[in-house]
Amino acid sequence: MVGRSARYAGRVGCVVNLRDEGFGLAKHPEVAYDLLPDDQSGVYAWTVTTDALDSLVPENLPRIPSGSVVYIGKANKLRKRAPHHRWTSSSSSLRRNLAGIMGLQGLWLPRASKPRLVQEHEMALSLWMRSNLALSWRAVDEGYVQFEKLLLSKLTPPLNVDPPETELQWWVYGQLQKLKDEALPPHQ
Repeated sequence: MVGRSARYAGRVGCVVNLRDEGFGLAKHPEVAYDLLPDDQSGVYAWTVTTDALDSLVPENLPRIPSGSVVYIGKANKLRKRAPHHRWTSSSSSLRRNLAGIMGLQGLWLPRASKPRLVQEHEMALSLWMRSNLALSWRAVDEGYVQFEKLLLSKLTPPLNVDPPETELQWWVYGQLQKLKDEALPPHQ
């Protein structure tokens, strides 16, 4: 795992205190949404708050215990970009990766480059995210792109798979490809 600091080496799916990195406490997605700054750039992190995600991972792969950072993203406007629990899967890598792991049904829309989920699965995923994930962030005026890259290299969150590096990320990537391959064709 080249490029990862000694502090985090070998800790895929590990519980990390993001307060050490200047983040606030992780909050329920709806509470976090109300607190996200409107016009502030920065980096956000999604943390799993239960063992629900770990139960979906095959036994031969590293575990994702409650408290693990599972996804990190950057935003030039945190309030607009960070609340993935309010989006559709066609506009959220986090949602597509979760949908792949959960075996949800994808749907290709006309002229779409990424599938979204059938409506009942979009709603179920949003509910699952609200029940099992928390959102935290750190406002960063300049250098937020570099800060995100630094955190990604330190933590290798399992749902950040562009590009996949760890065994767990490769498995998530494979589940995403399966979601795309098995997505329903667009309604003509």
